[in-house]
Amino acid sequence: MKRLVVPLVAAGLAFGAVVLATDGGNGREAGDSELEASSSGREVFERLGCGSCHHLSAAGSSGQIGPDLDLKLTDHTSASLTAKILAPGETSMMPQDFGARTSDAELRALVRFLLAASPS
Repeated sequence: MKRLVVPLVAAGLAFGAVVLATDGGNGREAGDSELEASSSGREVFERLGCGSCHHLSAAGSSGQIGPDLDLKLTDHTSASLTAKILAPGETSMMPQDFGARTSDAELRALVRFLLAASPS
């Protein structure tokens, strides 16, 4: 039994090191601060108040003012969604200042969350 314990502990430590080194595969880009990295996309969605206007099942939001994101997210790529968030258009009711209210890392996390929430 003792002969199995050491290799199992070593394997567990190696696995832990890989998970930490790769950030568990969550796609965090190098250079993100720890504070920014701790913000999940859902947290950013909630902090910005997106759910008060948009319905999104993955966030448990039921806003009725903006487009239903469960339906609209299938139309977007990462680039198009980022562009829509940063420059929604002058006729849009969506706030025009999200670029100033979020860091680059928070914006990336928000876009990743939204695309992952898409039922496509």
